[in-house]
Amino acid sequence: MENSIPLRARDEEEYLPAAKLGVTKVNIDTDGRLVWTRVHREFFRDQPEQFDFRPPGKIFVEEYANFIAHKNEKLGSAGKLDEIRTA
Repeated sequence: MENSIPLRARDEEEYLPAAKLGVTKVNIDTDGRLVWTRVHREFFRDQPEQFDFRPPGKIFVEEYANFIAHKNEKLGSAGKLDEIRTA
């Protein structure tokens, strides 16, 4: 496809400037899936005798919350809940 746009990961430092220019969608789903993969890979690598997905799932929930909080900072939306509620 001669007119296709090459896909590449975006530098997260580009998020806020893009949002200020009106970009309304930034796809971070793949990054979130990589958090899941990392947590489970590390858990089962370090504890190969474990077969239960619940313990790494609990770790993932915390790691994913940290991931989302970090992305909210980069997108400029962190700490804006009260402002949005009153809008």
